[in-house]
Amino acid sequence: ALVMRPKECVLQAGIPGGFVDIAEFKLADDGSETSLDDLQTRKAKVWRVNIKSFHGSTPDGCGRVYVGLELRLFEPEISSDSLPRLSALHNGSFICHQLL
Repeated sequence: ALVMRPKECVLQAGIPGGFVDIAEFKLADDGSETSLDDLQTRKAKVWRVNIKSFHGSTPDGCGRVYVGLELRLFEPEISSDSLPRLSALHNGSFICHQLL
């Protein structure tokens, strides 16, 4: 099996009618964490990572490529108001449901 590690990526947020670029970033070949701060999230509910390049060379004719990334998106602070907490709980359960 061939393991390809993403190198240059773009974090995108879903908007009505498509996606917009939020941040471009590079990942190290060793798999270490990358942190992005001060993002303008636009309250998006749908996110995707567009992989622009990989470490090493990409073999010709490899066809479809599947990539696994671990993402952790945190809100800077959830106030004591119950509505943001309910929203965070709803978003977490929605993602869990999508994974199952």
